[in-house]
Amino acid sequence: MQYKSIFIVLILGWISALIGCGKGGAACDTGLKPKIKSNGPIGNNEVLALTSSGVSAVQSYAWTGPNGYTSTEQSPKITNPARGRYVYSLTVTTTGGCTYSGVSDTITVTGPTNACGLDSNQARLQGVVDLSFNKVIGNTGSSDYMVTATNGNATITIEFPGNQPPAEGIYSIQKSSSALPSGYCRLTAKAITTAPWTTDTNSGSVYVSIDNNVTTISFCTVKFNSTEYNGDVSGAARIIWKP
Repeated sequence: MQYKSIFIVLILGWISALIGCGKGGAACDTGLKPKIKSNGPIGNNEVLALTSSGVSAVQSYAWTGPNGYTSTEQSPKITNPARGRYVYSLTVTTTGGCTYSGVSDTITVTGPTNACGLDSNQARLQGVVDLSFNKVIGNTGSSDYMVTATNGNATITIEFPGNQPPAEGIYSIQKSSSALPSGYCRLTAKAITTAPWTTDTNSGSVYVSIDNNVTTISFCTVKFNSTEYNGDVSGAARIIWKP
């Protein structure tokens, strides 16, 4: 009788555990974890988007992250995240009462970027030419600093104020040939078959990000024009440079 009583107690405890794990008696899957995805790596001028999958019938979400971050949204978005490398955690609770937790891979947030999905050392003048570069050099000019990406036949030159390589940040575009004030830059593109392409005034921005002595210079949807072409074209580039 003693063994029978112990057996009954064990059975009742097992049934109780199942009911506590999921309403209706459905057992929770102890190996299940939400899968977290993001749009990283991104620049700190962008919006970090977090999503999850892998768990169905989710009733609530509890996100945690760096710098005291919390959210109960299903797919939270974080505007202008701080630069760094971060991990976000998520705990979900299902309608059946099961709770599952997971963590993201490390998400890298760099300095400001905006590269229109281009690979490293690529540029595009929409409808005119696509360019790839195999050499990037920096030179001090009379009053400014010039970074030039070239493949021997075509070049893009970004001119920054001062006589030192550009600091990390966002630079507004200025077309005039006068000395550049702080926070401004000048763009020129040259393909072997056309006259130089220059930018319209106030046509956009150039983004400079620096990480471990590697400088990324990028821009997107900047307006260029040329004396040999009727109208403006949209230009983009992503240039990787080690000063």
